[in-house]
Amino acid sequence: PVKVSGLIVYNFSAQNMAANEAASAGILNGNAKLLPSPAYSDDLRKAGAVGTVTVEILVDEKGKVVSASAISGDERLRAISEDAARKAEFEPTLF
Repeated sequence: PVKVSGLIVYNFSAQNMAANEAASAGILNGNAKLLPSPAYSDDLRKAGAVGTVTVEILVDEKGKVVSASAISGDERLRAISEDAARKAEFEPTLF
């Protein structure tokens, strides 16, 4: 197994999503064994915090996320997206 870096993308929409639900797409999302949704609170939704947050992650040889850093998106959504990405789990990647 090897370390892998890639992206997780979370999409937030006040009209289309229930609390704690996120649509996702990205390089590593399809390999996730566990991909938690960010804690999208009613306060954030009411404040108009919407859009896409891209989180750059590093996954270790065992499939655990060892670092997560939001590289784009609404500042108000970045921390919750990073927290969710850190809890993701992946299958080990073999080359």
